[in-house]
Amino acid sequence: MAMDPQEQSKLRQERAAQRRKREKRRFFIGLGIAGAVISVALASFFVIRAIIRRNPDPSKVGSTTIHFAAAGDLNVTTAVVQSGGAAYDYTQALRDVAPLLADADIAALNFEGNLVGAPYGSDTASAPQELMKALDRAGVDLVQLANSYSINHGISGLRSTISAVKTAGMTPLGVYSNEAEYQAGKGYTIRTVKGIKIGFAAFTKGMDGMALPSGSEHCVNLLYTDYSSNYQKVNRAGITAVLDAMNKEDPDITIVMLHWGSEFNDTVSSTQKDIVDLLQPIPTMCSK
Repeated sequence: MAMDPQEQSKLRQERAAQRRKREKRRFFIGLGIAGAVISVALASFFVIRAIIRRNPDPSKVGSTTIHFAAAGDLNVTTAVVQSGGAAYDYTQALRDVAPLLADADIAALNFEGNLVGAPYGSDTASAPQELMKALDRAGVDLVQLANSYSINHGISGLRSTISAVKTAGMTPLGVYSNEAEYQAGKGYTIRTVKGIKIGFAAFTKGMDGMALPSGSEHCVNLLYTDYSSNYQKVNRAGITAVLDAMNKEDPDITIVMLHWGSEFNDTVSSTQKDIVDLLQPIPTMCSK
């Protein structure tokens, strides 16, 4: 059931207070003022579903190498915003990681925040548009927006964030502005790199307890049907619908980006195992 605006406002205030508390005690993974400002690695929320589907004979054809850079979370906090200075110039903030992203054939990261205008920082989780421009210049191609912050500012905030990512020249993953956009995109995107067709999809466990309003059920790709409460009911129909639609395009490789699990908890739940089973690669056959 969708929450009314007053309940959503109260929940946003509670989350802002929790974020400030976490910032004092957590190891910050993402963008910072000093050191390596974005953690770039093959992160655990990327699941590669395998798939060379064109039956090549290894003895007769050469190999193609694709470099895929996957960054960890970029959390929008006051420290992140301030790292760009008064002009919001993030060139120096990204200096250590930009070569890793730019040298890849395709790069993706998980953006945990919104672009809804000032005020910027931890209380609103809103970032300036200049940060998106900097990420694009640094080499980011795909931005996962299906996460805890998807509807932090409601559907209008989601739409604003999607628009900002697109305006900067990048592709948002796992989210849609409206039902028509979802039906057109079918929950995934396809990129062709060096002649290799790659399918990308993104899903989130939930959105910090917030629920999508009626008529916007497909605006965010979800792993659970009870995503605003207990995370016990896997969204099998929704996940399968996206994967089946993508498979019809016969991608060579499928990469699924998952925002799931609980902070500071490494336990793998039974529902996570069920989700992994849904993502198992389709058996392939290679000629000999």
